[in-house]
Amino acid sequence: VIGGVYPKQAIDASLQSYEYTDCRRQPQCLYAIGVDWNEKPTGVHVVVVEFDPNTNFLKLVDKAIINDDEFTQLMGVEGIVSLVRKWSPHIVWVDSGFGSTQVETLKKYALSHPDLNLVGKIHAVVMASTVEMSDPFTGEKIKKRTKEFMVDLTLRKVEMLQCIFPKTEDTDAM
Repeated sequence: VIGGVYPKQAIDASLQSYEYTDCRRQPQCLYAIGVDWNEKPTGVHVVVVEFDPNTNFLKLVDKAIINDDEFTQLMGVEGIVSLVRKWSPHIVWVDSGFGSTQVETLKKYALSHPDLNLVGKIHAVVMASTVEMSDPFTGEKIKKRTKEFMVDLTLRKVEMLQCIFPKTEDTDAM
């Protein structure tokens, strides 16, 4: 986890000793998969986040970075399917900017594999687009870029110390 826009002190307080392999699906929690499509050498980044409605905590429970010499995007789709089978997420958010074909592939796969219970759970978002919302103080309608909106939301959760990350993600420690 890199500080950047997130306060280092809050990130440090969010780090806990656990491994992804130790994480198990909890029946009271909600699960989301997030996907960022990239070419080599960055690869496809896939994260699984657990939300506990009893505590309002978000926990990073799984992650995959998929990089293949020839088939990074196709292997990315396979990696997502594997994580869907493991975590049975409530929603799958994918960046559609670079991944429109992969999104179609995932949706087609979902239709032909009803056992995954994935139809209707795949949502493509254009990170460069804007979202309209109400200002929480004035009630006035405002527009924000989707990526900025997502960063702002996670920043608030991090600052409220409601995020949990494994210490292995601490890039300062590496």
